[in-house]
Amino acid sequence: CDLVAVGVHDRNIIPDDSFSAPSYHTSSDYPSDFFAPKNARLNGDRFWSPSSSSSQHLQIDLLSLYKICAVATQGGTTSFYATTTKYKLSFSTTITSWEIYKESGAEKEFDGNYDQPTVVKNILSGKPTGRYIRFIPIATSRSWPGLRVEVFGIRP
Repeated sequence: CDLVAVGVHDRNIIPDDSFSAPSYHTSSDYPSDFFAPKNARLNGDRFWSPSSSSSQHLQIDLLSLYKICAVATQGGTTSFYATTTKYKLSFSTTITSWEIYKESGAEKEFDGNYDQPTVVKNILSGKPTGRYIRFIPIATSRSWPGLRVEVFGIRP
């Protein structure tokens, strides 16, 4: 289950409009959508970075219900240093009600990235079911979080 990518990395499987976030960073030094949520694809040449570091999340509609077995993350690309060193996950089947992922009754903080290129994969022992997933940055090694992601799972 943790070897089967849902396809977040591929625009032909999970389209750009399946990604959302409360905000994204803009800079006159980069194209206007360089840091947009749609760019949060593992191994992509762009990434998502929020416009502020508080109360942010990256939300993805997986288009179908999945039993989620693992997630993988990278930091920003080499042209812009942004990493997310710790994050939480939240899941929803309907988009109206969200559950923070827990292990042993406590909200799980996942280890993320301290650099841009390394892929960090985290296994979810609870195998939650959801159509929607949120990556919630809670710590960064720099002033701005940056994320590129993939989700691994199977349809229930």
